[in-house]
Parts: sequence; structure tokens; C-alpha cells
Amino acid sequence: MLEIPIRLMVAYRYQFISPVGETILMQDGGVDAEIYLVTPADRPLGIREARVVGIPNELTFEPWQGKLADPDAKDPTAIERKGHLLKLRMKDVLPPGRASATLIVQTDDKQFPELRYNISTQKGIVAVPSMVYMGELSGPRKYEFLVSRPKVNFEITRIESDTKQFSASIVPIKERDRWEQKVTLLYDGKGSPGKIEAMLTLYTNDPKQPKILVPVRGSIR
Repeated sequence: MLEIPIRLMVAYRYQFISPVGETILMQDGGVDAEIYLVTPADRPLGIREARVVGIPNELTFEPWQGKLADPDAKDPTAIERKGHLLKLRMKDVLPPGRASATLIVQTDDKQFPELRYNISTQKGIVAVPSMVYMGELSGPRKYEFLVSRPKVNFEITRIESDTKQFSASIVPIKERDRWEQKVTLLYDGKGSPGKIEAMLTLYTNDPKQPKILVPVRGSIR
């Protein structure tokens, strides 16, 4: 049997780039964000209409050309690109936490008449997940979750649990400075059979968000 090696070069038809990364941090009064829709220079793509659904917003777009880095690429070097700049103004009407929206772009390309791009926004310091489900417990167990506010440092000063079977401690993540921290939750294995519920209170050094409540749920055999 003859084997013939084949090497392919695949060029993208379009690409969305968000310079701030996958999560946009909501500010007091709202936040402005820029999202770029770039295409190969020899295959331009026109925008007929663009809108964002899921979060109250104002959106405009315009042709664009310039140097731009892709924060998700292995080599985040700014290179010459061409396409459209979409300017998004998201209104501050959300409670603390995370919310999602979708950017929908109608184009003049018959193969790609509609493009979609998911947008994640976060307001304040958020626990991920917002509720810890420990599942079925038959003995001591450890669970870890994250507490973050992208690119804005904060500190968790202490953690309290309203149930003695649960305790928690903080594990800073060095490579992400102080804007993302890991919480280790420990169950001591001494609960009574049945459902178990607890509430963790995370105290922070942010006067606007001095504490974060994280419910814990599970069942004991």
C-alpha cells in the first residue's frame, strides 16, 4: 500500500477577536467593549446588520484595518488585520454575578449569512460555581472552586461556614496575581444521614462587595 503524506494550509474565513479576553468586566455605570470581526484581506466580508441579545446594550460597527493581537493565540504578536470594529456599550443593569449575551452579525456572504459570537460579562467578585454541590457523601471529601474578578485584584480576608462539618481555606493562584483565588472546601465526614446544607461566607477587602455567599448542598449516606 502506497502512503502519500499530505500537508494542508487552512485559512479562516472570519474570526472574532476580543482584546480583553473571553470575559468582559462590568463597571459602575456600564462598560464599553470592542470586538473585531476580521477576514482575509483578499476575501472581505460585509456587515448588513449587527445586534446583541441577552444584555441591554448599544452597538455600532465600522470598517477597520490595523495591527491587532489575538489574546487566545499561542503567539500573541500584533499583526496586520482587516475587517470591522464593533463597538459595544453594555448597560449596568445586572446584579453581581455572570451573564451571557450573543452577538449576531448578518453578512453579505452566501456561505456565512449569519455569524454568532458568545459574550460573557461579569459584575463584581464571583464564585465559580455560584453553588457547590458535593453529591453523595459517605466520608471526608475535598472540593475546590474559584473566586475571581478578571484583572482586578482583591483579597479574601476570611471564610466562615455556618455548619461545623464544613471548613474552607484560601489557595492563591500565583500566575493570575490576586484577581483569581482558589477555595478548598473540606467535609469532615461526621454528618448525619440525609440532606446536608451549608452556607459559606467569604469576606473580602472590597467595600462595595464585603462578603460573598456560597451555598453548599449534598446528601449523606
